[in-house]
Amino acid sequence: MAGYYPDLPGWDPTWEKRFPEMYGYDPAAAKRLLAQAGYPKGFKIKVWLFPFAGAPELIPLIESVQVQLREVGIELELEETDLVATVTPKVRERKAHQYLRPGIPSKKAVEPQISLFNAGKGAGHWLETDEIYKMWEDLLQMSDPAAADAQLRKIGNYKFENFEIIPLFDVYIEVVVNPKIINDWPFSGWDGGDMGHTFLISACKQEKPCK
Repeated sequence: MAGYYPDLPGWDPTWEKRFPEMYGYDPAAAKRLLAQAGYPKGFKIKVWLFPFAGAPELIPLIESVQVQLREVGIELELEETDLVATVTPKVRERKAHQYLRPGIPSKKAVEPQISLFNAGKGAGHWLETDEIYKMWEDLLQMSDPAAADAQLRKIGNYKFENFEIIPLFDVYIEVVVNPKIINDWPFSGWDGGDMGHTFLISACKQEKPCK
């Protein structure tokens, strides 16, 4: 689910146990579900292909996904485009139907991410329903941390059970530093695909490496 991480409020530890059955890689089950949905021979769908400075892996990852989905009968039609000029405006205006696109993870407080992706308060519009709107409004009235945590978990389970996103890949951050130059960098996490908090980098001011 977009916006949920194990060390943040609202996390449900059962998701990791339930994940293989609901989201696990199973080509035979995928073909069976496609047939049940009325697509025994699969279908074609367009995918936006765009570069992103904070995540250069997006283009080769989408090409890998294209090969994977072709095995179950889903043909991805790659459409090269620009994130700023095309993708973001269409998503903001809710004109991105029938397009797949990669998502950039952002590890920050859960509430602003729900606001962005699910409550209609930003440009995300990943999964928005009347049920989520109601749960969001109820959350805004809660002052008790335990109640808010439970409500966030309820929203998370709704997102989990309604397949908000297709988590085919997860690319982690890797930072390499020279210990002769860098002493420390308190890095709080990936914020929207960009390396942030560079102002917290401290220099190594001794002859020997600091680490």
